[in-house]
Amino acid sequence: MARKKILVIDEEPYIRDTLKVKLTSRGYQVLLSDNAEEALQTAVKQIPDLIVMDIMLSSDDGYKVCQKLRGIPQTKDIPLFILTAKAKDPKTAFDYNTWAQQYITKPFSLDRLMKEIEKVLSE
Repeated sequence: MARKKILVIDEEPYIRDTLKVKLTSRGYQVLLSDNAEEALQTAVKQIPDLIVMDIMLSSDDGYKVCQKLRGIPQTKDIPLFILTAKAKDPKTAFDYNTWAQQYITKPFSLDRLMKEIEKVLSE
């Protein structure tokens, strides 16, 4: 059985590296990206089973990235976790419900994130 692929999109190397180590240790294949353009290309070419992304990207508005992912046939149904330092306001709550399965604020619990990922990928 092929390992499940997770695409992590975050500009912070520490977060990307930490998630890669944790996810790899749990048997997942991890794809990393630090910008929107590369992330979209990777998502279309690699078709990950789940995407974890920071919504605040300097290369592009993270919400636009979510919209683009949902508008591409190959990526429209991939579960999406938003990982961000941005507080959840009514607009982000709407966007979260529209585009993402989870909205997790930084600082975050690595254990909670792992449980949520495993829950979604086991469904």
